[in-house]
Amino acid sequence: MNYPTCPHGRLPPNSAGAFGTRTAKPGYPEMTEQQHEEMLRRAQTVVREYGNFLATANPSVYAIPASSLPHPKQEIQEAIQLLLWEVGDADESVRNSLAEAYVFLAQFIPDADAETVSRGYGLLNSKKPEDADWDSAERAAKLVNQIKLEMEARLDEIRVFMRKKNSGPAARS
Repeated sequence: MNYPTCPHGRLPPNSAGAFGTRTAKPGYPEMTEQQHEEMLRRAQTVVREYGNFLATANPSVYAIPASSLPHPKQEIQEAIQLLLWEVGDADESVRNSLAEAYVFLAQFIPDADAETVSRGYGLLNSKKPEDADWDSAERAAKLVNQIKLEMEARLDEIRVFMRKKNSGPAARS
């Protein structure tokens, strides 16, 4: 049976082996229920802190320095994936909020690139366009386009992930 891939190797509910050890998929270590619960608590903390940060962020800004995140971008991404797996269809509003937060991660880029975008947009809004460094403005526009493409790709990832999760054998039982 092909279960959908969980980002942390956790198999569907009731897949625990003897003594509470989960049977891991190839490439992932076996995990006890206690280890899984610890991982889940950590993911909840990471996502809660990211959510608190987003509540204070300006959503109309493209290109936010990744250094401003409360945790590394990859850790936040993995935490959201785990919680999406756990929530499933149980709570649609939580699932949608997690999906939005996952997609919004694309806004966080290396600090130097965020500075390039900020400078580029400053140039575009300059009162003296003849003094503008159009190469910088072009680099900024390209970075913004990359962010938009990453957001689209993340949205597609969420759709595929939820489709796989909902079509797995555990979803049919």
